[in-house]
Amino acid sequence: MFEAEYQKKLCTAEQAVQLIPSCGTLSMGMGVSEPPALLAALEQRILRREIENLRVYYSHSVAAAAAILKYEYMDVIKPHPFFPVAAERELARRGALEGRKVVYYMLGNFSRMPRVLADIGIDTFIVMVAPMDKGGFFSCGTNGDYTIPTAQSAKKLIVEVNPHMPRVFGDSAVHISDVDAIVEHESALAQFPPRAPTENDLAISKLIVEMVPDRATLQIGVGGVPNAICAALTNHHDLGVHTELMTPPLVALIQSGAVTNRYKNINKFKNVYTLALGDNAMYEFLNDNSSMELYPVNYVNNAEVIGRNDKVVSINAFLQVGLDGEAEPPTPSLVDADRGAPFVEASFQQHKAAFEVVFELGQLERRVEADLPIGEIDPSLVLVLLEQGPQQPPGDSSDEVVPVDEDAAVDREVANARGSRSSRGP
Repeated sequence: MFEAEYQKKLCTAEQAVQLIPSCGTLSMGMGVSEPPALLAALEQRILRREIENLRVYYSHSVAAAAAILKYEYMDVIKPHPFFPVAAERELARRGALEGRKVVYYMLGNFSRMPRVLADIGIDTFIVMVAPMDKGGFFSCGTNGDYTIPTAQSAKKLIVEVNPHMPRVFGDSAVHISDVDAIVEHESALAQFPPRAPTENDLAISKLIVEMVPDRATLQIGVGGVPNAICAALTNHHDLGVHTELMTPPLVALIQSGAVTNRYKNINKFKNVYTLALGDNAMYEFLNDNSSMELYPVNYVNNAEVIGRNDKVVSINAFLQVGLDGEAEPPTPSLVDADRGAPFVEASFQQHKAAFEVVFELGQLERRVEADLPIGEIDPSLVLVLLEQGPQQPPGDSSDEVVPVDEDAAVDREVANARGSRSSRGP
């Protein structure tokens, strides 16, 4: 039905990236959905000096993005990551040695990314997708997050079709009518094998598992402790999943039969997530599996949506705990604009326990800080667990906190993006 339109829009990666402006805004799929062929073709435009000032908005770059995230390109490529990783840290380090600012960290929580990017206005969005289905839809089985909303709102959309990208259900796809160019390219998906739990991880997991009731709806994060908890929950009954991140240990828990989603109040019988990082076995499990539903992050991480389920339990890991009792999670995506965590807040508002996990006492003692940077969780919502047992965080939950004006930061970025466009003339 849509084959003629598909063939009309099919082109090479070199042709497709001509839709990316020399001066303007570009965004790309997160993590696994970053399109390697398109990014490699964009690098060739950089080398031909066809790119002058390109602001790139994204989160969690992987190897594919290395094509354009090179220090020698920083005069024309302006990275604006919401979640910097090793690549951005290295760029920032090299820039600091020369007194240059080359990475522009975007203040903002994960669930607001779709709105922030819509306000900025993205000229071109590039993303890896699964092959088109009979209805003309391209699914992006590993990334709903900001990927799908921004793909739908950008002025131009380029998709890189990869037969290895899983096709899933939920709000996980873009339609061919919204696509401006199609590139076919087969490549291996980025691999994120889970970390094996340590003895301390296993000790903590035993304490937590006893506190998780049957029929609980789970949000489980990344790390040795969450991985150990997934393995230890296999004897539970009728668990539900409404989680930001889908991982191999969580898939193994689903496959064990302990998860049915029968007692969820929304998305019954469905495993809900907004992004997936794993290995080929996990991606194969996701593919054409009607129990797996992918949604944008402004749905999955919405505290009001989460709170519609009963017995919500949020299990994550902290990097450090402040003397005032605040805690810094391993990813700022857990933290909302008012310094709360949506999954934790939903549990707290239900008067149910919300669990946040610190790896071990020894690490906690070495990582206590007088004050933590942006990306903290209010201590009134946190229960810290060590291998010795539950502990209240240090400090007083009534301590005064200084709010971060995230809206002002977003407004400045919107103004900067518009100014960048106007400077290139009509």
